[in-house]
Amino acid sequence: MPFPTLKSGRVDVPLTNVLLAYKNEDFIAEQILPALPVKKESDLIGALGNSHLRTYSSKRSLYDEGEHRMEFSYTKDDSYQIEFYDLEVYLPDRLIENCENPFDPRRDAGEVALQSLKLERELALAAAMRNTAIMTNYVTLSGTDKFSDLVNSDPVAVIETGRTSIYSKTGKEANSMVIGRGVFNTLKRHPAFLEQVKGIKVLSGEALIQLMKDTFEVENIYIGKGIQITTVEGQTETFDKVWGNDIQLFYKPSRSTMYEPSFGYQFTLPKNLQADVRRHTNDLGDIVRVYQAYQDKILDTNCAYLIKDAI
Repeated sequence: MPFPTLKSGRVDVPLTNVLLAYKNEDFIAEQILPALPVKKESDLIGALGNSHLRTYSSKRSLYDEGEHRMEFSYTKDDSYQIEFYDLEVYLPDRLIENCENPFDPRRDAGEVALQSLKLERELALAAAMRNTAIMTNYVTLSGTDKFSDLVNSDPVAVIETGRTSIYSKTGKEANSMVIGRGVFNTLKRHPAFLEQVKGIKVLSGEALIQLMKDTFEVENIYIGKGIQITTVEGQTETFDKVWGNDIQLFYKPSRSTMYEPSFGYQFTLPKNLQADVRRHTNDLGDIVRVYQAYQDKILDTNCAYLIKDAI
């Protein structure tokens, strides 16, 4: 069902940094899968068959009157289902009236709800991309193969194995990577990269990522920095990494098209490409509510390669 219409319309205060708050600054879920706006909330997903990857006898001799036919087919074995998400924060009038600058309850409530929605999405996609039951094209590193063994491990060879695996199954070169923050920090100190930057006293993070792109032959590198609290409310807070110590190598097209395979797509309605923040007023206070509608759907795991326990 579509989002309900609310009495007071959108929040007119821009969302800015919440004071003295831990925040996830770099959510990457929305960058991993290309956005694919669709007309319906659910429908079948069509694809071309692979008959064009076979060879046929097409040469015609002078007196040949035969039919040189090849197969042509569509498949529709999968479907999408857009889901609707929302979180709200209740703000009593007394709280609003007793806050002064730089506090702004309406702004801060919207930011809190938006952060929680984004974290929920990040966790769901990360859980799927770290799950070997879903990502069946994978390797689990152990012993001296782990990148934290700076002497014996060979990250470039491991990544190349993944690239070759994807290419052999799809004919596509992997062009994107997700690297957990801990793995990225280990790679910064690995001889595979230090040898390439000898003599450079200061190497910026941007330059280092570009070096990794060039070395691993990918266009996009996303660093998984998200954190979550794993303990229940009221207990001592324990934090954990959303993306763990893994690497995901995958192919995604530069734009959404039916003629390109893709590791996955984010299906969404055109009007719901971004989260919608709205405010509703009742007799005792305000309700700030954040909405979003999407489905992050993994479509072809042949287009991906998971490296478990890289460190």
